Amino acid sequence: MTDLLIYQARVAVAHPVTRFGGPLALNKGAAFDWPVCEECGKPMQFQGQILTRAESGEAWRLLLIFLCVGEEGCDTWSQDGGGNCVIKLPVRPNEHLQVVAQQAEPRPVMYGARLVQVAEEEYETARSEWARRNRVSKRRVLGQLGGEPAWLQGEEQPICACGRKMRFVAQLEEGPEDATAMNFGGGCAYLFDCDCEERKGALLWQQ
Repeated sequence: MTDLLIYQARVAVAHPVTRFGGPLALNKGAAFDWPVCEECGKPMQFQGQILTRAESGEAWRLLLIFLCVGEEGCDTWSQDGGGNCVIKLPVRPNEHLQVVAQQAEPRPVMYGARLVQVAEEEYETARSEWARRNRVSKRRVLGQLGGEPAWLQGEEQPICACGRKMRFVAQLEEGPEDATAMNFGGGCAYLFDCDCEERKGALLWQQ
């Protein structure tokens, strides 16, 4: 089985849900330092967030995804290149979030993702078959949640600062249309986290 993330036009900013684009919203009183690109020094752009349970299966968290979108060609593709950032935000499913002051221009579109479970076990097969059965573009599939990563260039599982291999959380496509797509070089991004006290997850992309 594969859990696909399927495009959903409407989404609520004020709730901890999986969504892409739009403004950043945090739980009330949350301490937050807006991430800055380590190469060019500019604030990164908020790309979206993935709602997931901790590996223990108890607590919920949002993984907040940021990329540098400057014109300097900063390294956004590697987990330690300095041009991307994933921040773990503890949340409760029904918690009300508040939009905060944006330090980078938000992505111009905002959309959500509903979870659809399909029988195919391999991600690319599942993605293609779901699109074929529903007579829509494969771009309506925004990625997968959990499962096994479909690597485009070979395995690159990150190691956490605590020394453990990080858990694979999601594989992400660039988005439903070219004009507003996230920049993964035309490929896919891979999102990871760890259950330790480290506040950051990891992101890398391959093409």
